[in-house]
Amino acid sequence: MDVETKFSIIMAAYNAEKYIKEAINSVLYQTYQNWELIIVDDGSADKTASITDLYAGTDKRIIVIHQENSGTAAAARNTALKHVTGGYVQMLDSDDKFEKTLLESYFYILQEKSADIIIPDCIYYDDNGVVWKKKAPGQDYSQLMDGKEAFGLSLDWTIHGFFCVKSELIKYIKYDTGLINGDEFTTRKLLYNAKKILFSNCHYFYRKNSDSTTKSKKNSARMFECLVTDKKIYCYALENKMPDNIKVKCANKLVASLIWHFIDYEKSKCQYSNKEKMFIQNIIQNI
Repeated sequence: MDVETKFSIIMAAYNAEKYIKEAINSVLYQTYQNWELIIVDDGSADKTASITDLYAGTDKRIIVIHQENSGTAAAARNTALKHVTGGYVQMLDSDDKFEKTLLESYFYILQEKSADIIIPDCIYYDDNGVVWKKKAPGQDYSQLMDGKEAFGLSLDWTIHGFFCVKSELIKYIKYDTGLINGDEFTTRKLLYNAKKILFSNCHYFYRKNSDSTTKSKKNSARMFECLVTDKKIYCYALENKMPDNIKVKCANKLVASLIWHFIDYEKSKCQYSNKEKMFIQNIIQNI
């Protein structure tokens, strides 16, 4: 087995019974079959554990790890990274899915050129249809991009974060586990540290799910941690002495985020407990 062309798909799953079968099936039905799927059941209280164990029992390429709830999908993904044996890692959220030729497209790209990251097209959709689509910048699938340019384009999500990355790179960077949306910081670090970035015209399907961790009402106070992530991205640009246009873009992103979150808090603060109010106010003041 060629490790370099084996893809390790990692999935963090928490109370994912509604969509996880569709996600797993999208891997099983891939036209390219040299893969492993590592699922971390992050302390689910629904049928996620039994569903994933059933799949693991029928296909040895599916590995399921059960653990107590870690609090973030990023921590569960780091657990999965410890078990990766393939040359490349592709994240798959438990409510998303792959186009059936996605891994095959990666394989043929890598036969022609080496890459640290391959970015597929992304379709964001809900029960009513497609919300938006992301394609390669300029719809140029032959371009070779470096990390600095990709970092800058990721700030407004011209480039999205559902990409395939070389195992050694993601194992070195790892996922940022401290914040509810820490994967956004991880995405930027991975892009910046990549020397060669290529693009695939196959699709990652990103579901708009109102039950996801970041959309859940119980996590509404923690969503103010997005401000901390935006500050970390800005500081990362400064620390790495990135070009002025990128530093300014990071600063503008942080200021816009601060204004939006402050207005949102003023409109909705009556819904928060005193403890949550103190948590949010401390974040805003520190930023």
